[in-house]
Amino acid sequence: MDGLFKNYFDKYRNNGILPPEIAGKVEGRLFEDAEKLKQWQNRSKGLQAEFPEFNILLKGLIDDLLVTSDNKYIPFDFKSRGYPIKENTHNFYQNQLDLYALLFEKNDLPSANFGYLLFFYPTNYNQGAAEFKTELVKMGVSHRRAYEILKKVHQIISGPKPASDRECIYCQYRNRV
Repeated sequence: MDGLFKNYFDKYRNNGILPPEIAGKVEGRLFEDAEKLKQWQNRSKGLQAEFPEFNILLKGLIDDLLVTSDNKYIPFDFKSRGYPIKENTHNFYQNQLDLYALLFEKNDLPSANFGYLLFFYPTNYNQGAAEFKTELVKMGVSHRRAYEILKKVHQIISGPKPASDRECIYCQYRNRV
């Protein structure tokens, strides 16, 4: 689905306008460098940055991005699901948007302090065509919060192996193997 949404947005990008799903609802314009965006969306390249202090290479595949009038970068991600979003659905994607903001900063692309999620979900199916509804959610982002995530990841992977738990099926399997 993401590929379909990306192609759809590219048609509007090529014409220098916003798609109707977000026109008048977002700050900024679509990122104009389609070739650079394709690199950042490509699994073999992506948008990446090294964090030698944690021995981590962070890589993200951005769906799209917007740029503010003062040239700050806004992460924009598509989310497809089979049903309408719940009140807190967007909260599950906070880390993802924060990490995109950190990747922007590490690549000398100043990040805005917010990002967007565009949820797509089907509302009807008729003769081979699905109809979708969209819900746009604006969220605050923080590259500092993302840096703290990397710090915690480093502490976990470089720390001692956690003890097994008798109730944990994975631990039981790990202990047998």
